[in-house]
Amino acid sequence: MKKSKILLSSILLFSLCLQAASIDFNEADKVKNRTSPLTSDTIFSYNNIIGATMHSIVHIATTQTRSQEMLHQMNPYFEQFFGRQYRQQEAPKRHSLGSGVIISKNGYIVTNN
Repeated sequence: MKKSKILLSSILLFSLCLQAASIDFNEADKVKNRTSPLTSDTIFSYNNIIGATMHSIVHIATTQTRSQEMLHQMNPYFEQFFGRQYRQQEAPKRHSLGSGVIISKNGYIVTNN
């Protein structure tokens, strides 16, 4: 069993070495007519795209409020130990911000989330 593991490992290592030796790392240098789509005089800008889509970009802000009743229902003995003082506190809020793009006349918004 041990000999077969060693033999199998050796064969695997040998085949990986053969595969690595066959890779031509100089292939990129052989390409003769490589040109960049942008010249050094070209200034890349999003101004044209932003101008056309400016009115479809939206800001999204949400606030979620958890009721205190939900918090106390998690542990029925909460009030027994801490009293009723925690019931009168303001409910905790959770905020999130984001942005999106309106993609249809129906008002569908695409976000990155």
